[in-house]
Amino acid sequence: MNKDNTNKDNTGRGSTLPTSIIAIMLLAIVFSVSIAIADPIPAALTAISTATRDVNSTIVANISAVGGNVTELNIESLTITTFWQGYYGNVTGQVVLDDAVGNRFYNWTTATIAGEVYASRNQTIDWDDLNCSNVTDRAEEEFDINMVASDADSITNTYNSTTHPAITVAGRTIAANTCYSTYGYQRNVSGALANFTMVLLNSVNDTVYTTIINDSIMGFNGNVYDYELLVAEDEAAGVTPFYFWVELD
Repeated sequence: MNKDNTNKDNTGRGSTLPTSIIAIMLLAIVFSVSIAIADPIPAALTAISTATRDVNSTIVANISAVGGNVTELNIESLTITTFWQGYYGNVTGQVVLDDAVGNRFYNWTTATIAGEVYASRNQTIDWDDLNCSNVTDRAEEEFDINMVASDADSITNTYNSTTHPAITVAGRTIAANTCYSTYGYQRNVSGALANFTMVLLNSVNDTVYTTIINDSIMGFNGNVYDYELLVAEDEAAGVTPFYFWVELD
């Protein structure tokens, strides 16, 4: 008599696969989404607009001068930084089940966006090594950008807080209040911890500028966005490409 070699599950029903074969299905994430145990995913980018303030106004302020008078005169001047680029906008994505060549089996829409946006000048990041930038890392980044720490707009004077929520990177938790941080503005006023929090991270001497996504809140100009991010760049050195990744919680 031939034995029935069909494997049975714990209900007693026959399984169509031998026990020696395990089917592993990975949820691949497209656009700006990643699963908790995976590395952050390279982001698809769409530039909407770029602007900078025009400080070369044709209207020059004046004040009357009268012989014999002395006048107490307060003067305010604006200078545009040459060391910082600001990015802001919205994050969208899907959780998908794809095969190796991208054929879609199923997808789920992410209703509420939460997680982090990462940006670096280096296209390859060792995510297992990613952690808070220390004093030396921050000083080396300033050197690479041709900054000095005493500059008003240096990295030292920009990422000058250490108050931020915990961050999850590729399944690892970076504890709250351990990294250099700063906050994006909301309607021309510096934001609070719960809003656009930016954190300075480092991986194998590569600075990774990081911002915590906050779904649909008021941004620097009064419009609603998901993130704001400051990255350091030396304008005098020319255009600098930045590479972006996103990890959604």
